[in-house]
Amino acid sequence: MYWHLYGGYALRVTSSFMLLLLFCGCHIKLVSDYDDDFVKAATNVEKEISTFLQNMKNPVSGSNLTYSGNIATYNKIEVDLNGLLVLARAHENNDQTIAQVDQIIYLVSSLEKLHKSGPLSPAFVDQEQKDISLAISLVIRTENDKKANK
Repeated sequence: MYWHLYGGYALRVTSSFMLLLLFCGCHIKLVSDYDDDFVKAATNVEKEISTFLQNMKNPVSGSNLTYSGNIATYNKIEVDLNGLLVLARAHENNDQTIAQVDQIIYLVSSLEKLHKSGPLSPAFVDQEQKDISLAISLVIRTENDKKANK
């Protein structure tokens, strides 16, 4: 009779211990893994946007600062940002990074809409460059934090 009481207890303890080991072996991911390709793409798009805005702010002689003269550049930047969004969406649990990339797309889209309506002042372009660079820095920092916390 005592064997059944202690044997049942031992069986429950052993079963509980085995379940604990099983759960400890399972890794629940709340944040996606670090993506080196994403960081490289974000760095490249930042350089492209900064170069474009620097040229708008301090144009060389003969530069076309009109919107129509820069449609190709806007198109390239949009394609690169969409590629960045695809990379961000390719990972599970990456909502924060996706939201940050969406914010960058919004900033560039807003800039493009304003540019369509007329010329942009150097002071305005300077502020836009700072805002977009900060947004891209934050998304890269978020990605680098994943690497550091791995």
